[in-house]
Amino acid sequence: MSFKDLMKADIKNNMLNTTEFGEAIIYVAKDGTQSPINAHVERGLLESSPGGAETYGKEILVLIVNDADDGVTSVDVTGDYVLVSTLIGESASRHKVVQILEHDEVIWYLRCMK
Repeated sequence: MSFKDLMKADIKNNMLNTTEFGEAIIYVAKDGTQSPINAHVERGLLESSPGGAETYGKEILVLIVNDADDGVTSVDVTGDYVLVSTLIGESASRHKVVQILEHDEVIWYLRCMK
């Protein structure tokens, strides 16, 4: 087993494990194909309003595994989105994938906007 294989297994078994840091989301490809996967979702990114007050923004960061069975193997920023809640406890809503922040043989790290 290579180091990359060990890293991918560690991410799947720990970071994306729903009893640890992960949560179940739906990844929707541009063609409409829906994939229920586990992801690590970073919420609570603050935005400044014109008056200077900070509020929770509509941006989230999503970490998913680069894997055909447990994640996705391609991302299209012109049409892919995730169904996930902006705040924990809310109903899931559509967040468009707007930027690939990081990508390698193990992970996708995505910036998504509501």
